[in-house]
Amino acid sequence: MIVFSFSSRFAIICVAIMLAQSLNTRAQDITTLLLEGKNSLETAVVKGNVQECNKALSVFQQILAKEPTNKLALYYRSYTEFRLLMLSDEAVSKALMPKASEHAEALLQQHPQWSDAMTLLAGITMLQIDGMNAITLSPKCTKLHENSIAADGNNPRALIVRGLYTMNAPAFFGGGADKALEHFTKAISLCERSGINAAPIALGSKAQVTWGYLDALIWSGRCHVKMKQYAQGIAFFKKALALTPDYIWVQQLLSRAEQKLLESNNATK
Repeated sequence: MIVFSFSSRFAIICVAIMLAQSLNTRAQDITTLLLEGKNSLETAVVKGNVQECNKALSVFQQILAKEPTNKLALYYRSYTEFRLLMLSDEAVSKALMPKASEHAEALLQQHPQWSDAMTLLAGITMLQIDGMNAITLSPKCTKLHENSIAADGNNPRALIVRGLYTMNAPAFFGGGADKALEHFTKAISLCERSGINAAPIALGSKAQVTWGYLDALIWSGRCHVKMKQYAQGIAFFKKALALTPDYIWVQQLLSRAEQKLLESNNATK
């Protein structure tokens, strides 16, 4: 039997305490980086700034260099790439797409039951669809939508990406602004119920996934404008701008909707 002296036991306790402190410090450092990257990304989306997006991406890659399986870092890397695909021009998006798809597939493989992982892969797959590959990618996208909502019916992001897909799908495949609006409306309700109905930067102290409310407002507005319901669209854009007044894209959407409303009113006089 091994007998430890008092000094040996004391040394072991000290080492254990130091190890625990080291792990706690490391966890705090990772959380700080996650929040830094998340807030940088939210700022990039509002500004429409690709460079800022890439800056956020480098933060998540920095975390993954230390912790390759960090769930949130893996998620935010894919989410940043999803936003980059939406912000970038066609040539840049085409170059980024293979890596973005690979990362989203890897995220889902590691977390196969996670609704948000399915949602991201669905969104990235959706952005790949064109006339040549629709026959193979559309069914994949639809299945991912169904699975993500089945895995978590209270996930607003699953409904938002489903809404984006529906809005852009042909009418004979069940697409259309009216049908998409149903998904966005439900997403807004879920965000409000779960307490994430605030400006993204106001939720910046939470490392967990919180995006969705602003997107649901914006895309609800776009659905109304597409249906020529300009006043309703304007109301949604103004609500979005009340949360993020410097959102350049929404400012542009509001200006165009107001012009369309004016033209519509003049045409009926």
